[in-house]
Amino acid sequence: MKNSILKLINEATKKNLGPDIQKFAEANGLQIGEGDGKISFKAASEQIKEAEEYVYGLFTRETVDGKHWEPSSIDFREAMASSDSSVIFRRVISEILIEPREPSLFLLNNVANDIKLDAKAPLTVTFPVVSAFQAFEIAEGGEYRQQQLSFQEHIISLRLKKIGVMAGLTEEIVEQSIYPLVALNLRLMANGLNRKKEDLLFKGLYQKATEVFNNDNYTPAPLTTGVASNQTWNGSLSLRDILKLASVVVGNRYEPSHMLVHPLAFYIIFEDPIIRSLFYTQGQLGSTVWGQKPDFDQSVNMPFGIKYVPYYALPYNETGTFINAPGSGDAFAPALETDVYVIDSKNSLAMISRGDNEFDDYDDWFHDTTVMKAKAFINAAAMDSGRGMTVARNVMVVRNYEPLFVVQNTV
Repeated sequence: MKNSILKLINEATKKNLGPDIQKFAEANGLQIGEGDGKISFKAASEQIKEAEEYVYGLFTRETVDGKHWEPSSIDFREAMASSDSSVIFRRVISEILIEPREPSLFLLNNVANDIKLDAKAPLTVTFPVVSAFQAFEIAEGGEYRQQQLSFQEHIISLRLKKIGVMAGLTEEIVEQSIYPLVALNLRLMANGLNRKKEDLLFKGLYQKATEVFNNDNYTPAPLTTGVASNQTWNGSLSLRDILKLASVVVGNRYEPSHMLVHPLAFYIIFEDPIIRSLFYTQGQLGSTVWGQKPDFDQSVNMPFGIKYVPYYALPYNETGTFINAPGSGDAFAPALETDVYVIDSKNSLAMISRGDNEFDDYDDWFHDTTVMKAKAFINAAAMDSGRGMTVARNVMVVRNYEPLFVVQNTV
């Protein structure tokens, strides 16, 4: 058993849970150890688990495995003032704060690579973000080719930010011991923390995405190719622009998976003449344009099987200046504009956090049950300098009237 993994696991468990179990034992007049008048580490752990399951039932009206259960209620003030509440309630409430996130938090739920650090990790974290190593053929008996990565341009140094939220409890909730309403406040607080995390992820997306198009008059980036009904440029988006956004991701050795468009700007995608034809012809163009039923399978109708996502956080605002059409004297009045992103959801963003959501000044909370505070230490970073994300900026929210060419065989 000496130096075995099982021994190390046991020691790690005691190191992690030991302080809580010791505090719980002391609060209940128990002593950890073997022999008369003492309680073993394992038995104390089981007692904590039993108490936690009971308190979890008070808050959620269900067991830890999701079955309906309504335990007999205990007075909220007395529970907060109990000698072992700082152990039991902290662990139960932390579980409630980690419950499923709001579905609208697309980056946090579907994109961010979650990197969790130990609760005692330093607040400043430095780590390399580089592309993959390259393998080489090796002759029989030959030497491996050593590779030295230069991290100079690929080092990310992040200082974890402290984010927090505070909520108040009414006197009626406290006096009547309405645990489910307390749990509701806790979930809303957790959602508040998660929305802030989503904001940090979006900043990484906005700042680091590879800019493929930009319709601002003062940038050197190419313009999108959408045209007005008179076939002059109007700053809208075309299918060829979407293909270019996706192709740049592919060229960076990543796989485009999602296209992010503001919900109010979605029609600039669906009104594109070629995309509309793809919807009506199951991804095929030609003589059968009107011969098949519509097929709305995203993977069929978009290049590379990209899925489109209506994402609320994208900019959607009115331009403050007139847009000049290149090659002509035409000028467009201020119009609504937005950004469109194509990303590889697995290789875009990282969310670094230290520990889990936790309560700030938790012991004080038991003495004043009218205020609850929660906090987290987190920050976000773009992976591989944003090569897995592309963007078309300042796209005009107007229809693209690019002509649709239909090829038909004639006898």
